[in-house]
Amino acid sequence: MKLVNASDNITLLEEIDKFSQEISNYYPDYNEWFQERMIPGIIDHTREIICIKDEEIIGFISLKKEEKKICTIFVDKKYRRQGFGTILVDKGIEYLEEDKPLITIPISIQEEYSGIIRNHNWNITGIDGEELIVNGRNKVYSKKDMI
Repeated sequence: MKLVNASDNITLLEEIDKFSQEISNYYPDYNEWFQERMIPGIIDHTREIICIKDEEIIGFISLKKEEKKICTIFVDKKYRRQGFGTILVDKGIEYLEEDKPLITIPISIQEEYSGIIRNHNWNITGIDGEELIVNGRNKVYSKKDMI
C-alpha cells in the first residue's frame, strides 16, 4: 500500500473518477465538478488529490490549496474504520499547511466523519442547507463559495 499524489497522472485521475461515483449520491453535481473543476485544478496546481492505493484504490482526499480546503474525503466501504481516512486527512493537513482546514459534510453522513472531527479538534461552525460547515473562518458561506 502506498500514498500517491495524482498530479500529472492522468490514468490515476481516471481511476479516481470511476472509484468516486458513489459521492454523487450526496453531491448530485459531483461528476461535473470533478471533470470541470478538480481535473483543471490538478493541471494548474491549484488543487491536489492524495490517494491510498494498493492493487486498487482504498481512498483519496481532494484539496484546494489557496482556500486551505478539503474538498472530498472518500474511503471505500470495505476499508472504513481502519484509519485510512485519518491518514488521508493528516496528509491533507500537511499539504494545506493548516490544522483546521475548511470542509463541508453532508448532514446525512455526518456520523461517518464524527471521529475525524473529534480527533482533530475541529469545530462545526455553521450549516448551509444540507451541509455542515467545519472550520469556517468568520464568513457566512454559501454553496457557491464551496465550489
